[in-house]
Amino acid sequence: MQPESSNAKLRIFPAYAGQGMPFPAFQAKMRAPLMGSCNSGGYMIDIKLLRADPELVKENIRKKFQDEKLVLVDEVVEMDAEWRAAHTRCDALRNQRNVISKQIGGMMARGERDKAEETKKQVVAMADEMEALTVREAELEAEINKRMMVIPNIIDPSVPIGR
Repeated sequence: MQPESSNAKLRIFPAYAGQGMPFPAFQAKMRAPLMGSCNSGGYMIDIKLLRADPELVKENIRKKFQDEKLVLVDEVVEMDAEWRAAHTRCDALRNQRNVISKQIGGMMARGERDKAEETKKQVVAMADEMEALTVREAELEAEINKRMMVIPNIIDPSVPIGR
């Protein structure tokens, strides 16, 4: 067994020494595939599961007799689709802005200043739209996380159903 370090949280336990990481880090690594990200001490269900099989999540909520939370699943799926669309649009605009910026440099080198100035206006308009999309993405992400913290995790199949 390794000598205990001054910080007990970081000591490496013999059973996990082969993993080369402290025990809490090993726990987090082992938990990561099963659960979503951690926020304020609680674990939330993985968004990928909600996207792939919202009916499974709804059935799980019914098994826990928490029917008032059923609407959260649909809200999260809808907001996630909107977030993904905004994110995709923002990425496309960023790519388009980069291409146009290179073209502006070429125009300036060729002495086409008037055309370059006109094109710069397009870039400014794209930047404004990107800023609005980024703000909307942040709002959606916060709302999604807030709702997902309320959606219960999937219960183990071995757990009996009942009140």
